[in-house]
Amino acid sequence: MVNTVVQASRTARLPKVAELGEHLFVRHVNPNPLTAWEPFVTIWVCTGHGGLVGNIAEWQQFQLGETQPGETGDAATFPMVQHSPTAKLPKTAAFGTSGFVEHVNHNPITAWERFVTAWVCTGTFSLSPTAQWQQVMMGEAQAGELDERPTAVPWIQHARTAKLPKEGILGETLGIKHVSAEPLDEWEPFVTAWACTGYFPLSPYAQWQQVLLGDVQLGE
Repeated sequence: MVNTVVQASRTARLPKVAELGEHLFVRHVNPNPLTAWEPFVTIWVCTGHGGLVGNIAEWQQFQLGETQPGETGDAATFPMVQHSPTAKLPKTAAFGTSGFVEHVNHNPITAWERFVTAWVCTGTFSLSPTAQWQQVMMGEAQAGELDERPTAVPWIQHARTAKLPKEGILGETLGIKHVSAEPLDEWEPFVTAWACTGYFPLSPYAQWQQVLLGDVQLGE
C-alpha cells in the first residue's frame, strides 16, 4: 500500500508526525483553471526528527528524472532484464509501483557495461490510460564490504561514509543513519538511502548505489 496525499500546491506540506523511514507520495494537483501547470508527484522519506525538542518529522525528497510513458503491454514483473540501454516499461501499472531494470549488453560488438535503473509509477498520462514512469536518480556504484547484515532500521553507523553488506538481493533497499560517536569531532547526523543493483563482475560482492535525496524539510 502506498501512503498518498493530494495537495493543491506545487510545494509539499508534510506531516509533523512520522516514523523513521516512512515513505509518502504527494500528488500535486492544480485547482485553478487560470494558472497553467500540470499535475505532478513528489516522493518523500522521513529521515529523522528535528525541531526544538526533536519531535517534528524531518523529510527528504527522492530525486526523480524525466517522465517516460509505458510502452510495452507485457505483464512483466520487476526486476526486469532488458538488452538495451533504454528502459521499456509497462503500459499499465498501479500508482506507486516501483522496480528495477537491469540493462545487459548481449552484443559483443557494442561496448557498454551492464547497469541498473530504478523506476516508479507516478500516475497515468492525461487523456490516456498509459502509465507514467519517472526514474529514481542514483549515484555511483559502491561494492559491499561488510560480512554483517543490518541489525535495525535504519542501520546506525558512526562514520560519514556508508559501509554496505557484501550480500544483497537485487532491488533491496537500505537506509543508513550516520551518527557522530566522537565528541571532539561532532557533526550533525544524516541519513543515506541505498539500493542493491546487482553484483560486481568477477566478484561475489553486492553492488550498491546511493539513492539521491534533496534538501531537508520539516513537517508542517
